[in-house]
Parts: sequence; C-alpha cells; structure tokens
Amino acid sequence: MHDKKLKDYLDKNFNKLIKRYADELQPANFFIEKWEDCEEIPIYNRYAHISFLNKFSQEEKDLYLLKYSLRHLDTLVSYYCENGNKKEIKNTLLMVTISCWEIYPEEYLRFNFFITYKCNDPYWISKPFAQPHTKQSSYIIELLKKLNIADDYIVCDDRPPINKELQRVYVGLKKHPDPNLITLDHFVGDSRTKI
Repeated sequence: MHDKKLKDYLDKNFNKLIKRYADELQPANFFIEKWEDCEEIPIYNRYAHISFLNKFSQEEKDLYLLKYSLRHLDTLVSYYCENGNKKEIKNTLLMVTISCWEIYPEEYLRFNFFITYKCNDPYWISKPFAQPHTKQSSYIIELLKKLNIADDYIVCDDRPPINKELQRVYVGLKKHPDPNLITLDHFVGDSRTKI
C-alpha cells in the first residue's frame, strides 16, 4: 500500500476506533472520572473493532497499534497539561501499558491507557518498575526505533518477580508540556531487587 494511502487508511480507522468504540478515551471523558486508585482503559475491547488491521502481518499490527496508542497518549497528556487540576498534576501518571504477552501469543497485543492520581502512595514510592530487561520490552523498543520515536519515550518492565499472565510493558513520554506532570522514570527501581 502506498505510504499516503496507508497513512490515510490508518488515520481514518484509528480515529473511528477512538470515537466509536472507546468513548472513555476522549480527553474530556477520560479525565472527568475521578478513578479511586488507578484505571487502565484498552484502545479496543473486541477483535472486531480492529478488523481493519487483518490484512497486515503480526509485526505490522503491533507497530500500528503502538504508533496510534502513543499518538493518543500524546493527545491525553497535552489535554491534561492544559486543563488538568494543577494541585493533582504532581501526583498524576499517564502512560500506555501493553499486555497479553503470554495469554494469547498468537493474537493482538492489548494496548491500554493508564492513569493514576496517587503517585504519592507507598506502591509508587517503592519504584515498582525496572529498566527494560525482557524480550517483550526489547520488542517494543525495536518497534519504537522503526517508528523513529524511540528517543521520545521511556520503556519499562515490571520489577521481579514477574507474573507472566499479568506481565506488562510500560511506555511513557520522556517530557511533558507541563514539567510538573510526573514521568515514568520516577518509578524505575533496581531490576535485581524484588518487590
């Protein structure tokens, strides 16, 4: 598929996906809810929602899901930096989480938008993430390099022990429009230290 035709095709279908199937991901809706602890909202709920990707290889599917998930993360971050509660912003974390590595290895990865307003809680103070050290995070880093955006994002793993069924890779922006919005690297501990 020609580059412009491909871009138009993906833009159209991902915009449709966000509007039709993921109303909670509209910026005005995403932040209206005061989540009790944290929330993780998937970019799609059913495979039928992303059937427009069926014509692509597995790696291409992952590449495009990552690209458009991060594009929407940028949208959410920009919206929050401009419209968010300035008293809460220092305790807020926004990122993309990527799951379903071991449960359905032949299927799509699950891309989710994560938010918490409680970065001052003991769990977050314990630095629950680690520098990339798994084949899953290495794979995401390679996709970021193919997209030429690896320098713009932080990639993390869980600190051990890792539950394979719950395993996630975490991706966040290195810089935010408002420097008070906390970045993912604040929660990276030593991967040799169990939590």
